[in-house]
Amino acid sequence: AEIKAYIATLKNEAKENGLPCINLKANDIHKSMGLKSRMPAVCNAMKQSMNAGDVVLHETASGFSSTYEIQYRV
Repeated sequence: AEIKAYIATLKNEAKENGLPCINLKANDIHKSMGLKSRMPAVCNAMKQSMNAGDVVLHETASGFSSTYEIQYRV
């Protein structure tokens, strides 16, 4: 829930700044939140935060990589 709230905050900030979309990478979220060994939780929160029009830009076979990246429309 904490990770999803953080993603929502980033999306809201992008919207307030007039951006049409924001690209978020799992590793960046993991680092900025100061998490340790929580990559699967970050990737799951990213997936759960997707809406219509959002696009997965980079995914690995496991689906839980630090390079997992989604473009969210805001």
